[in-house]
Amino acid sequence: MRKRAEKLTEGGKRRYTEFLLNSEVRRLMTALGGRIYERHERSEAAMADRKIQSLLKRIKRLETQIGRLENAGRLAGNKGPRKKALLE
Repeated sequence: MRKRAEKLTEGGKRRYTEFLLNSEVRRLMTALGGRIYERHERSEAAMADRKIQSLLKRIKRLETQIGRLENAGRLAGNKGPRKKALLE
């Protein structure tokens, strides 16, 4: 029973971390979209903007971390707790 609880706890922590990273990616993409739109309104080249390049790098790094967490979960066999497991 203890090992099962530990396994469920680890899976929950991993999913929570994934959630936080996905939230950060969404926030950065919103900032990126606003910045690109701003540049477009002024008829400036968006990719020349260092802030845009920085946001793109941060998004790529976070997406890499999310992919690693998802792969770790698949390798561990954690597809998420079933309702039956929660009731036991």
